[in-house]
Amino acid sequence: MNKENNIDYIKELERKSKHTIENFQESLNGINTGRASSNLLNGIIVETSDLGKSKINHIASISIGSKQSLSVMPWNKDHAKAISDSIVQNLQFSCIVSDGKITVSVPSLTLETRKNLKTFASKCSENTKIAVRNIRKDLLRNLKKELDDKNISEDEHSKIKNNVDKNVKDIEGKINDMLSIKIKEIEID
Repeated sequence: MNKENNIDYIKELERKSKHTIENFQESLNGINTGRASSNLLNGIIVETSDLGKSKINHIASISIGSKQSLSVMPWNKDHAKAISDSIVQNLQFSCIVSDGKITVSVPSLTLETRKNLKTFASKCSENTKIAVRNIRKDLLRNLKKELDDKNISEDEHSKIKNNVDKNVKDIEGKINDMLSIKIKEIEID
């Protein structure tokens, strides 16, 4: 078997699925678990008159104040109102601005909210698995073309396909593990 062909297909799978898994992790990080986490604010875009649109973590430092609160310290105190408004608009969390420092209250989750968040996380997980399977499908289509063009043998085709399938199962296992961790975070009060 041409070891390079096998390695090329596996590297391509890993490269393409890495981005998909990173997006999934970013989605999970943005799910409110009822506890303060700086990740809750990472995706928020703030529009200021001098900088235009910026991610919140590019214009302020974020720290955990307590189990239920975050502390946001804008690097420019003039941005405090814009940051506070963006947090309220995006997350519907209450904010208190005092002397340029923003305290963000993270609400506790109701049982219904927890159920909805677990459903949302599961849907994100399933969409990520579908994306990985689509990457697999494209790779196997290319592999079949290699076989049809007689660039690889039946044995090489079979071995590469089996290796791709094994790696996809491993990736899906990783996605399941990530989901399990998030669901446990959501369930903890």
